[in-house]
Amino acid sequence: MGGEPLLHVHMGRRARLLALAVEVGAGDSADAAAGKRAAERCPAMTGQREHAEHEDTFIHPLLRERDPVAADALDAEHLRLGAAIAALDDRARAFPAAPPTPAPRRSTRSTWR
Repeated sequence: MGGEPLLHVHMGRRARLLALAVEVGAGDSADAAAGKRAAERCPAMTGQREHAEHEDTFIHPLLRERDPVAADALDAEHLRLGAAIAALDDRARAFPAAPPTPAPRRSTRSTWR
């Protein structure tokens, strides 16, 4: 069995984040209700920080006993991810509930002749 349970947990977390990214990306920016739903769901999906803290507390000490090199690599990855997760969390909490004013459209006509 090995690390398979951890693999499945992480794959599930990634799948939920990807589904949210697709949903938000496919949303109609003019639909205020869709924007509000996305704004409500985004912070809920940034529980990555709590997940990493749980791993740091319970999983990494056990791993360190068996494979210190792998534990060091995971510690470094969690430090890198910590900054990314904090930025994602901040952006998710700031996600607008109301649609932004669209930017003026640029011409798609080629300037090459």
